[in-house]
Amino acid sequence: KKPGTPIWEKTLKDGAYGSAAVGADGTVYFCMPPWIYAVSGKTGSIKWRSDVAIGTSRLNGAIVENSTGTVPVIGQNGVVYVVGESLFALDAVTGNKKWSFKGNFDSGFTSAIGIEGNVYVTSFGKSYLDQKKNKWINDQTLHALAGKTGQVKWEFKAHGGGVPAIGPDGTVYVSGLFEEKRCLYALDGRSGVKKWAVKIDISTAPVIDADGTIYLGVLGHGAEKFTVKEWTEDVGGKKVTYSNKKVTWIVDPKIVALDGRTGGKKWEFVTLAQIKSSP
Repeated sequence: KKPGTPIWEKTLKDGAYGSAAVGADGTVYFCMPPWIYAVSGKTGSIKWRSDVAIGTSRLNGAIVENSTGTVPVIGQNGVVYVVGESLFALDAVTGNKKWSFKGNFDSGFTSAIGIEGNVYVTSFGKSYLDQKKNKWINDQTLHALAGKTGQVKWEFKAHGGGVPAIGPDGTVYVSGLFEEKRCLYALDGRSGVKKWAVKIDISTAPVIDADGTIYLGVLGHGAEKFTVKEWTEDVGGKKVTYSNKKVTWIVDPKIVALDGRTGGKKWEFVTLAQIKSSP
């Protein structure tokens, strides 16, 4: 067959929600509310499906930063983790439930697997008015669960949400609030102890390189002034070229690279437009 020729295709009654995940044996896992499906990667035949969001109109768990939808996560222990009305751990072969963790999940939350097979997921807590500060408090929490049992190992109130990212040394990175500013937290994967927090206006989930470098999109605010060596613009219907023109531009959206050990900035690249998906 020619490259790009479809091997198989499957008509769905409703649209698939979010990206698919592929297991080591080629099985394809995807979500179509309120179900998660397991499909043979060779033939497209359905192996099993499981209802993980009973009584809801759609399966919750979309990634906050780009709203691409729920993504099943596959562990090395033959378990598929998916966020619906709870966080479910399902047998990858049969779809049978192994355990579930009840949380206040909404669009934006999917799990990540880290050190010792731990599963990390963010949930909403209570939103309440702090009378002393006269402000609303968002009590969102990052949970660390044992992958085999679902037992809570530790919890961290990040006061923010998003998809956790796992570094090569097991460090967990998650967005949140620190001193009332948006930030990125680095937490010890075993204990949940905070390593550092960097105030940064995150617009995407972080992505980790093999050397521990963190890449993420940043909103930023305000104007920047810089000099352009050559600039052409329309003046009275004529093209006029300037040399070394000083320009003021709203250019804050950027991709930023951080040192995973310290949170220090390695470099940044101005994009001139908001980053809506992870690098």
